[in-house]
Amino acid sequence: MMSKGSKSSLRGESGLVEVKSKYDAEFRRFSVDKNKMKEYEGFEKLLSALHNIDPQSFVITYTDTHGDLLPINNNENFQKALSTAKPLLRIMVQMKGDVVLFIKYKYMY
Repeated sequence: MMSKGSKSSLRGESGLVEVKSKYDAEFRRFSVDKNKMKEYEGFEKLLSALHNIDPQSFVITYTDTHGDLLPINNNENFQKALSTAKPLLRIMVQMKGDVVLFIKYKYMY
């Protein structure tokens, strides 16, 4: 039987990144092979299919190692997000209009 630490190190060596995606009250857990999925568009399509939403209607954000909420909206940001996954990449999927409301509320109070 393999320990949790062993499983985690095998994932890192194989290129698999665990992702926990939140959309509304719905959570999805899945793995992404960072050696195969290098394009933001492919990740966006995957999230669209998993959450059953239109690919152009949402924004993807993740929490970096400093606790900052950052966007995933291009290949460079997608690769940065994958590199911060230790051991899990936590992302939030929000409808485009909802993001503006969240940001306004966060900084008003």
